[in-house]
Amino acid sequence: MESGFAWIEGCLDRARSKKEAGSENSSKIDVVATSWGALAALAFFFDGPAESWRQVESLHLVAPGIFPHKKLQRRILWRALVESFAGGGFISGRLPLTLLPSDFSEQPEIISWLTADTLRNDHVSLDFLKVTAGFQKIVRKRFIPGSLKPDPTDTRPEVSFHVPVEDPVIDLPRTDALLRQADANIIHYPSRRHGLLLQHPDLLARAIANQKSKSGGIP
Repeated sequence: MESGFAWIEGCLDRARSKKEAGSENSSKIDVVATSWGALAALAFFFDGPAESWRQVESLHLVAPGIFPHKKLQRRILWRALVESFAGGGFISGRLPLTLLPSDFSEQPEIISWLTADTLRNDHVSLDFLKVTAGFQKIVRKRFIPGSLKPDPTDTRPEVSFHVPVEDPVIDLPRTDALLRQADANIIHYPSRRHGLLLQHPDLLARAIANQKSKSGGIP
């Protein structure tokens, strides 16, 4: 958990330094995190030091991996069992992700690009799953009524959730129920897959600009 939080803090530090180096002013930055990164950033939002969020105006979490889809969990378990017979899977401590290119996009060109990507990660370690479970535990525990309502006395950024409604990777009903419980700001995207940031950056950029406009910022 500590290593995961240190990674997030390092990402925020690098983003701030790039903003300061590439701008004449020191205006705040907006942070976008997707999938597992969105889960990790949310856990850090709740349990990380508030000081780490200095100069961050808004946090936008895309398709957060708080609850994985049950079909995806079954695919991972089944393939892990099969690979175990050949010395992999549970025996090797490397479990298959079984994420399909079509889980991320309905656009043929993006599916082809993902399919041909030789660097695409298709296995994770047991340690990775333990850290992920730890992040999920933090988030699920800290989601209480009003826990994400803007607070003028809070130095942390405003949080918005961008959720594709046809996402085969996350459990949408459970995710929505949890977010509504905390009075979260949720923006739904009809007919979008898990790779919203990848295939529709224009939609996401407009949504972020609209949020900044509503809160008094400059889009």
